[in-house]
Amino acid sequence: MKSKKNIISNSEVHPLILSIAKELKRVCDLLGIGFFLMYGTLLGAVRHGGFIPWDDDFDVGMLSHDYEILLSEFNKIADKRYRLIHYTNTEKYIWPYAKIIDTCTSMYEKTLKPPFDYGLFVDIFPFYRVDIKKEKTDDFRKRLLSFYRINMISDFQFAPGIWKIANLWNLLLYTKEGSLEGNGFKYLKTSPCEINKKLFDFIAKYISNGGRSYFSGFLDLANDFRLYKANYFEDFVTMKFEDTEFLVPKCFDEILTNDFGDYMIPPPEKARKGGHIENAEWK
Repeated sequence: MKSKKNIISNSEVHPLILSIAKELKRVCDLLGIGFFLMYGTLLGAVRHGGFIPWDDDFDVGMLSHDYEILLSEFNKIADKRYRLIHYTNTEKYIWPYAKIIDTCTSMYEKTLKPPFDYGLFVDIFPFYRVDIKKEKTDDFRKRLLSFYRINMISDFQFAPGIWKIANLWNLLLYTKEGSLEGNGFKYLKTSPCEINKKLFDFIAKYISNGGRSYFSGFLDLANDFRLYKANYFEDFVTMKFEDTEFLVPKCFDEILTNDFGDYMIPPPEKARKGGHIENAEWK
């Protein structure tokens, strides 16, 4: 059993995560590439000037060509305290996007118990420019829904307690409806890495420099599976986040409105909860 002195307090979490983001910024500047704040982190920058007080993660986006450079180079030049993990370099990795972790920490999430050790993190979502004909949009989303359910089914093996019920519901629903991927039960023991590779192979068919949309590589039932207009990521401005400035899309208002509606109004107090960390500890 860990000593209480090893527990990372809530007040320590945000500064530690921000330190990861600062190291990411330093490395990206060295490499001549960029990233931008997205999702709840972008909302935090606009509404709070930093972290949403009850949030416990940090999300950034990268255009795919910059993302590929980061995957290749980060671990070579970053401070050794920090490590980029991804399904291409971490056995049994379960997400379709990369994380940069603080290796001096360990953490446990509420919804998943992955079969490897990792610490406090920053999520990095690749944004792929895609060309999807209007008449094919429904097919694209249907296929992504299949991947979403496959991920949920595969995650069943790592889900604690009540979260297994949610994953089981996806398994039953998925199997009843059927899909291009066949019977859902076979994915109960499928490697998440294998699924992530199949997802990328699928997305690759649509990648186009002249595409009208960006897909963020983030499987979610909300927001049309994170399809965004291409012009959202043509211009960027700097915005203060805590004691540091980061890039954000210039049209952040339209992005946040699409993602959250009237985003300047905080949610009810009972809904103000972090979605990830169950507990975090010093190693």
